[in-house]
Amino acid sequence: MKSNIRKAVLGLAVVAALAAMTGCATPYQSEGLIGGYKDRQIDDQTLHVQFWGNG
Repeated sequence: MKSNIRKAVLGLAVVAALAAMTGCATPYQSEGLIGGYKDRQIDDQTLHVQFWGNG
């Protein structure tokens, strides 16, 4: 019985770790409804960048 509990706990730990890693894989895109970035070039050496976190 302890073996089954250990397997279940290990399985939950693996699922939680995978979910945590997947949650970090957010693609950044141009400004949209749930966040993104906007940039504009001011001169040859300067860019202005604004960023909004994902909803």
